[in-house]
Amino acid sequence: MELAPIYQDSKTGNRACQYEMNYIESVGLIKIDFLGIKNLRLIKDSIADIAKYHNKHIDIDNIPMDDKAVYKLFSEANTMGIFQFESDGMRKMLVDIAPTEFNDLVSSVALYRPGPLNSGMDKRYANIKNKREAITYEHPDLEPILGETQGVLIYQEQIMAISRTLGGFTPGKADELRKAMGKKIISMIDKLEEDFIKGGIERGYNEAMLKKIYAEMRGFGEYGFNKSHSVCYAMISYHQAYIKAHYPLEYYVSLLNTVIDDTDKIKQYLTEIQDKGIKIIEPSVLSSTAIFSQKDGSIVYSLNAIKNVGSYAATLIEEERENGGQFKSMEDFAKRLETHTINKKVYEALIKAGAFSCFDYSNQSLMDSVESILAFASSFQSEQKAGQNMLFDSVASADSSTLSIVKKGEYDNNILKEHELEILGFNFKYHVFINYPNLNLSKYDSLASIDNKNDNEEFFTPCVVLSFRDSTTKKGDPMLIVETEDTATIKTFFIVGENVNRFKYICMPSSGILVHGRREKSKYNDRVFTNIMNIHNLDDVIDGKVKINMPKRATKNTNAHAVNAKMMNISSNVNNANNSTSEMPSLYKSISSPNVKNIMGSNDKYVSIHLLKKTFDDMDLHCLMDTIEKHPGACPVVISLIDDVDENKYTPLLLGQKFCVNANENFMDNTQSIRSLLKISLQNS
Repeated sequence: MELAPIYQDSKTGNRACQYEMNYIESVGLIKIDFLGIKNLRLIKDSIADIAKYHNKHIDIDNIPMDDKAVYKLFSEANTMGIFQFESDGMRKMLVDIAPTEFNDLVSSVALYRPGPLNSGMDKRYANIKNKREAITYEHPDLEPILGETQGVLIYQEQIMAISRTLGGFTPGKADELRKAMGKKIISMIDKLEEDFIKGGIERGYNEAMLKKIYAEMRGFGEYGFNKSHSVCYAMISYHQAYIKAHYPLEYYVSLLNTVIDDTDKIKQYLTEIQDKGIKIIEPSVLSSTAIFSQKDGSIVYSLNAIKNVGSYAATLIEEERENGGQFKSMEDFAKRLETHTINKKVYEALIKAGAFSCFDYSNQSLMDSVESILAFASSFQSEQKAGQNMLFDSVASADSSTLSIVKKGEYDNNILKEHELEILGFNFKYHVFINYPNLNLSKYDSLASIDNKNDNEEFFTPCVVLSFRDSTTKKGDPMLIVETEDTATIKTFFIVGENVNRFKYICMPSSGILVHGRREKSKYNDRVFTNIMNIHNLDDVIDGKVKINMPKRATKNTNAHAVNAKMMNISSNVNNANNSTSEMPSLYKSISSPNVKNIMGSNDKYVSIHLLKKTFDDMDLHCLMDTIEKHPGACPVVISLIDDVDENKYTPLLLGQKFCVNANENFMDNTQSIRSLLKISLQNS
């Protein structure tokens, strides 16, 4: 065929063939995918800023690929803005996998797709990597092929390698198999199965094993991902993560500029930026540029990110300031910026965003004087263009020589908040906690983070009540529906049972509250729901009238290294005190300590708990202690932190006498929520 139907887009002028992609190839045309990845711009801009502000020239293609700070960032799921790794689901998977090498990132990219996730391949990979599950191969010859992916079949290239190694396929035939499985061409898959088994038998492999392996490969068709794609994506992600780990300010500035037209993304990223302790400078015509920039370790808000300003007007303001000098007053600004670009819409947007607050006028004064400002600016600029001398024109002198702005007080905070929300898309300066200046948000969880927490993980979240209403559950029990807001998110809580009357009068509209809850897995399915445990008045929390005991952790892997060190120090201290008969200050005792007999008493059994040292953290310690406290008894507990490199390298630690438990089935089941748990068993003394 020599002709193909073409469509031309009326807006962009772009032309496209009207044949669907598979038909394009069948008529002799070629289909090439070009990916426009904004992340490459982010990397380029970050490197330029690093050179500008740090005088360091980063060769991004030659950075170390074993950087500990980068893998710490990934294992703690601190990947907001990182290509391929910023979604909630991917971040949960990262915490489970805890990447320690580049292969883990490559595998994660391939695993985070519906097929592998639905089949549990990601869980198997994570469990094997972290030694919660043993790695097995159908045949030793598969280890060189599957070893890099923890024995899990992930890539299309692995299919090809298996067919060549076991079935004796040529490279061309192996590629045919890849295509057939990828496109589910059943007739071709069946034909190649015969060839695979025949070739495998000739090479000395067992027929039953060959059939089993081919069946797994056949089922793998819908999951298979191209490794070369995964490697490329993971490399871009690693480059970004390297910059974020070592040059966070440059990273965040460049990140914000990639989403300058996306208010929701800006709000999301600014929340994390502020959580990291980086200050955001509000928009101002004296310091803001068209794009986000940095100044003295802070991020300066972009003029272009203000709704109704636009890139052209923002650039014009920046260029005028650079070329003509700093704006000295509101009058000076009005004279120098042309009204056909900086029009009423732009002026109102800049006023509502607080960009003129540097000129000591209230927002209300400026809003009520917008028409006067425009008239003054227009008259002055018209005279300049006409070349008239204002000294000889009394009318012009009276109209435009001096800008007159109505003197008024400032709007109420609620109006300022509405204006800011309207023009920025979120509350930046006049946020919901404006009446709580002593609230340290970095100590607490955000509303957005709650749904990302795992089973049994607690949260403490400050928020302001927007509304509440009485309702009932499906069973007819009373229920309170409370809509809340923090600086970035609106979230609804459902309060049931006796807590309705307990919390109803705390949850008044506009009141600040601290919600203490826990994520809990349903007994009937895998759904994790939010259980509200307590609600406190926010003023009482800030004033210290209410004492809050919070787990010291923000994400599932936070402080893991510190906890491991803490546990190892305990072990060291115990061993040094083995000869002492006095009660030790630690909860733990060496299993060889003479005091063990006092704890073991007449018990002929003890509970042995093996935990993976690498992933044991504050939250696991909290969960373990909570489970022990809920099951008091007479059976001693021995904890062993297992080294991830040498399984035989560990120190058993015996908990103190007051931590003995009732080692029943319920206790054993409840310990399964501990993420680092490898094994729990009842042992003879």
